[in-house]
Amino acid sequence: MFKRLGVVLLSVLFIGSVAWSPIVNTADADAKCECDKNCNCDHSAAGKGECHCKDSKNQEGCECGKDCKCEHTKTGKGNCDCKATDKGCQCKGEGKGCQCGKDCQCEHCKTGTGNCNCKTDGKGDCKCGKDCKCAHCNSSAEAKPTDNAAYAKTMPSKAGIFKVTYTSAPEAVPVGNIHSWKLKVETADGKPVKDAEITVSGTMPEHGHGLPTQPKVTKNYGDGNYLVEGMKFSMPGWWLVNFIIKADGKTDSVTYNVQVE
Repeated sequence: MFKRLGVVLLSVLFIGSVAWSPIVNTADADAKCECDKNCNCDHSAAGKGECHCKDSKNQEGCECGKDCKCEHTKTGKGNCDCKATDKGCQCKGEGKGCQCGKDCQCEHCKTGTGNCNCKTDGKGDCKCGKDCKCAHCNSSAEAKPTDNAAYAKTMPSKAGIFKVTYTSAPEAVPVGNIHSWKLKVETADGKPVKDAEITVSGTMPEHGHGLPTQPKVTKNYGDGNYLVEGMKFSMPGWWLVNFIIKADGKTDSVTYNVQVE
């Protein structure tokens, strides 16, 4: 009888120790983990590795991997917008180095792959640098015209004082090569403007930079025609070329849309 009692007692003690052990281990694991119950990090979802999440109140729905280095995972601040695969992710809105807005649809924010180079107001598949001033990053930038008439080579000046025509040599405006333009300046009624003072500037609105050279009028033919040398377009795309014209005590300007192929 004492033998049977001893066996029963040993069995009870063994079963009790087995039942008690996981409770202790689970408690220890939970004490280390500050994830919310809905957190999907590796530790919470699969019980693997250590818990790197912070501050359970902000952690709901987090999909950071255990090695994620976003601000949310490191400090518990803000909301987590990382993807499950974001090893070392610098996630949108919070990530150090990432300047995406909350509605950004760039590849980094949509898939968690690649580096984020968007501006704070970036929307779309932007791969701009941090100082980019293109139309995408700068909402105040001009929009490219679609009307063919906007690309005419003969244009009235802004206030209608002059009528100006340009021709390029070569005729097809080249990319990356210094070339010259001829400018014909007339009054509104078609009379040649013989002694105008002309300054030249250019810009690429979608990229926020100007011409790589400083073109100048180098010759006045005396019949309303002027030679402009030093023209250069550093890349293909839409450019604006502006001429400020001073003659007979009047000043006006003309701007050409130029599509460089």
